[in-house]
Amino acid sequence: MSLRPRSSLWYDGPDNLPHRVYLRAIGFTEEDFKKPLIAVVAAWSEAGPCNFHTLQLSLAVKEGVRAAGGKPLTVPTIVVNDGINMGTPGMRYSLISRELIADTVEAQVNSHGFDAWVGISGCDKTQPGIIMATVRLNMPRQIYQDNPRHHGQADRSRPIRRHTRGHAGER
Repeated sequence: MSLRPRSSLWYDGPDNLPHRVYLRAIGFTEEDFKKPLIAVVAAWSEAGPCNFHTLQLSLAVKEGVRAAGGKPLTVPTIVVNDGINMGTPGMRYSLISRELIADTVEAQVNSHGFDAWVGISGCDKTQPGIIMATVRLNMPRQIYQDNPRHHGQADRSRPIRRHTRGHAGER
């Protein structure tokens, strides 16, 4: 079984020279085209704490992929933050974001000829969206989920709960 079942169709041979040009523009070498091409999908956004760190995690994942003999490329997917959207018109995007996440993962992986992929998520919308993509793509993959929302100053949520119950001031 080939370690490059898909990327070889996109990038090998004289007919695929134009495709290789795009990757050479971002630093690919001749040796890189001989390695399995691995997507590192980061559900990343600075618009909230749940996925703020996933881009940084993707760097560590890429190191592991390189150590295993693959050629990693990080690609994004969207994030919708329920905590910020609650009680606003933004909530209409919450549940559908799972489908959009799965769609973007599927599009990124399929349109670039990746041989396998790693998904990194950090919240209750990105995780199911990435899991949905694993079923759709049915190919080698690994998923990492981490939610740092409660790391550091976890007590900040206590005044918010007290305020919504009428027991605290605006601060």
